[in-house]
Amino acid sequence: MSFEYNFTRIESVRFPDEISALFHVLDSIDEMLMSPEEGLIKAAGTNQVPWIENLLETYDGDLTDAIVSASANGHVEPLLRLLQETQERGSSGRIALQKVVKTAATHGRLNVISVFLPQIADSDQDTEALLAMYESTWQVLDEATARGYRDVIRFAIEFATEWGYIDSYASTSTSDALARAIEGCLDDVAIYLLGIFAIPWKMKDALEKAIERGQFDIIEWTYVIYVQRAGVGQMLTDLASDGNIGAVKYLCTHFGIPPCAINEAFRSATGISTIQFLYNTGCISPGSITMVFRNASGRGRLTPQVLDEYYQEKLEIVELLCKESCIPPRVVRFAFVGAAARGDEDLLNVLWNDYRLNDQTFVKAFNIVVTDSNLYLTRVLFHGGRISAQSTNNALLVSSSRGYQEIVLFLIDAPGIVDWAKEKVFLDAVRSNRSYLVQCLCDKRSWPARVVKRAVCIADNRELNEIRQTLTRLGK
Repeated sequence: MSFEYNFTRIESVRFPDEISALFHVLDSIDEMLMSPEEGLIKAAGTNQVPWIENLLETYDGDLTDAIVSASANGHVEPLLRLLQETQERGSSGRIALQKVVKTAATHGRLNVISVFLPQIADSDQDTEALLAMYESTWQVLDEATARGYRDVIRFAIEFATEWGYIDSYASTSTSDALARAIEGCLDDVAIYLLGIFAIPWKMKDALEKAIERGQFDIIEWTYVIYVQRAGVGQMLTDLASDGNIGAVKYLCTHFGIPPCAINEAFRSATGISTIQFLYNTGCISPGSITMVFRNASGRGRLTPQVLDEYYQEKLEIVELLCKESCIPPRVVRFAFVGAAARGDEDLLNVLWNDYRLNDQTFVKAFNIVVTDSNLYLTRVLFHGGRISAQSTNNALLVSSSRGYQEIVLFLIDAPGIVDWAKEKVFLDAVRSNRSYLVQCLCDKRSWPARVVKRAVCIADNRELNEIRQTLTRLGK
């Protein structure tokens, strides 16, 4: 809190003009009306140590605001006295010191930081004390960077380097000095920080922010250092895996990215825009195209949750790549059958007319949806005209044995279903006491007398009265 003179206690009082013009008189009157706590805050913020001493003789209240006032205004002597008082009262001196240092950093008070930061771990350099000093150092760095206090930034870096813990700085979503410098358009600060190789900066995030904001000097520096640390291939791969089309385009357009790096980035890319851009560079190998096709069609590293989240993009990627003849037929067929197994009608539609799909692929997919009791896809695949009569008969018998009544009712009148299969399904329905299915089968067609007679015999032997009544009506 930088101290301001506003005379709030006497602002409504009307003084004679000759008194109102005397600032020091108004100040004295205002001070006389202050509470001890208010006086202590002002004394600390205006570097009046004797006044502090006088107030502390009788005041035993909280000193936090006074300490903050002295820190914000850069007054070391009041701080020394207030911190001494804090310790004499039995409060934690370390916590108070950390408060002092953070407040000073927020206001760019290097003189305060240089005195009190070392004191956090000065007396007892145990692990807890050292960790507290590390934490305060990084708070100083973050706060100073956010506000552009260059001298404080350099002090924090040099101090951590001298004490040997510079490499312990860890950027987080809420604490990232480099990101703050870029966001604050402090190009010189960002470039300085990039040169601190001991700190594991989030280079990808920094590059993305710089490209987004058009900060060309930072882009150049970040690119050079990123390549030195991770290599050009890893850099482009990191950006492509985030689906950052803007950053990927910028790098490929403005820097000499080798084809092998573009190809590697394509393999890890996400987002249809990024994948399409890299695909159109002409640097993508058949193996990479096949791998990305597999991933997008549901095989490989993509989890069901990711497929749900990026479902439409997945379809667009498959549609983009499936026209490539380099993708082996077995991969396309596997994708088609996998789509059937997942009940993915949209992916089936995308691949439906692919020349690499043969009749056996459709039959395999058909058998899977029948086994899964998926009536809708059973209809779709059957009406595609590529399911043989033998496969249809087998599907009918499988559906009957598993009790898939709706699929049985759909397939029993399909072209190519042989009579013995129909009769077996009918008798199995009776034997399994599926009264609804028996009723529907009786309504759909006329059954030979010998079949009805056998069905009645089965019902009698098993005491299936409801089915017996249905069959009796059928025989009349």
